[in-house]
Amino acid sequence: MSLSKDYSVPGVETAFFPFSGKDTKRIGHVEALDQKTVEENLRPNVIAEVNVAGNPWSVTAVLSPYTPLAHVMLLDLSKRYMPDSRYVSDQEGKELMATCQKIVDFQEGLKDSRFINVGYNWSPRSYGESEEKGGFQSLTTKWHIQFWNQPESIKNVKLSSLIEGSRRAILGNKFNRRFGDFINERIVNKKDVFGRYLDVDSTITDNRGIEIPLKESLSKVFSKPEFFSEFLKPLAGDLDEITKDLTESFSTRDNAQIENLIKKEFEGEICGPLAILRQEPRLLPNDERTRRIQLLEKKGYSRKALDLLMNLNKIVKEKTESPKNNWFRNSLGYALVFSQDLINKKTVMRILPGILVEDRGGVVEALGVAITRRGGIDPSQKEKDEEKRVILKELGTRLDNH
Repeated sequence: MSLSKDYSVPGVETAFFPFSGKDTKRIGHVEALDQKTVEENLRPNVIAEVNVAGNPWSVTAVLSPYTPLAHVMLLDLSKRYMPDSRYVSDQEGKELMATCQKIVDFQEGLKDSRFINVGYNWSPRSYGESEEKGGFQSLTTKWHIQFWNQPESIKNVKLSSLIEGSRRAILGNKFNRRFGDFINERIVNKKDVFGRYLDVDSTITDNRGIEIPLKESLSKVFSKPEFFSEFLKPLAGDLDEITKDLTESFSTRDNAQIENLIKKEFEGEICGPLAILRQEPRLLPNDERTRRIQLLEKKGYSRKALDLLMNLNKIVKEKTESPKNNWFRNSLGYALVFSQDLINKKTVMRILPGILVEDRGGVVEALGVAITRRGGIDPSQKEKDEEKRVILKELGTRLDNH
């Protein structure tokens, strides 16, 4: 995509926000391997603890927010290893969605809010030195749902002012478009279930992946008893299967080995597997990639799905033959976000694939918004930070009363 240097996109700039005021740090890939480190650095910023089917979930203020408005995340801070929603039981998921509904209902009443966004970044097996500098998902051992409000007025920033990774994430690429087509094929084949929640016939794919309208508001969707077991968990399972199969069709990556190491490290069974996790996978030769893709037919992939994967492989071949070929992530991932416009009532789901190392995008970039984080606390925002603390404390009080 050829655009002038003056081309602008929506952008937000945020600073570090320690809700409690205590000395805590943002968790990254390495810190996420240690359960004690995770809890010690997140616990001070917990605004509410919620019993979900007998399990302790926490609503936590986010240290490096996506917005100048309110931003919290929902996660389990116990000793459970929980990299994604497949580790959540259906009953726990049902109660978890009820908590999500309460947070969304609270968000709807906040001033200066135009959009409500709910989503998560997912790449729990994607380790490596490049990933640790800005991968899709920093807290890899804990699946965490993000909730943030986006204001009505959001400034535009010039593409030329952004770092390369941000520019590439927002502009996207043809790999993301083809990956979106592939995901859509899986969803269409399960239209009898996914179509209860999504307007599948109105799907669009573009250079940032796939976008599908929801049939109802976020509050109504989260209130449905079977939303987690019928939609969110199965979709996450499909995406997990897809990302593993593609990773292992294109490279020497052994996902089962990597996940087993991460789990054992988090649970304290072993110590120090970082060198193994950081090993760069070798991209397979084109003939071997083609052979492995064809073998996926035995796993139930349709002929159309395999054709789409062959198209993806053509792009991989193009990238491999280019001078700059350090583009392949250690393990593929994705960002999934629901976004509701409070004015026109439109609600969409967008999935941004995590393919290229240079593309540092997540749930914010999935919506076409550039985010710039300042390195520390912004003293000029002291009054606004205090206003945010008041808002988050009110949310904590509401959740504690349920």
